[in-house]
Amino acid sequence: MRSENHNFCFGLFRSYISLKKTKRKGAIQENPFYGSVLFDDSYFIYEVKKNIKNLLFTDQIGNENIKCFGFK
Repeated sequence: MRSENHNFCFGLFRSYISLKKTKRKGAIQENPFYGSVLFDDSYFIYEVKKNIKNLLFTDQIGNENIKCFGFK
């Protein structure tokens, strides 16, 4: 558990919600969102989680003993 964060993850959450909304719209070729159905939201979550962990624990990168992490 690490320090205060000024709601750091809220922007990432909003990005995820936008990704999900965009993904639902992109199946029809004439649609301006066409192709967005291919967005991989699970990959987004994986990368965000990895990056937050690395930001929070720069002194512990590579430590596989950290199973749970977050802000207070």
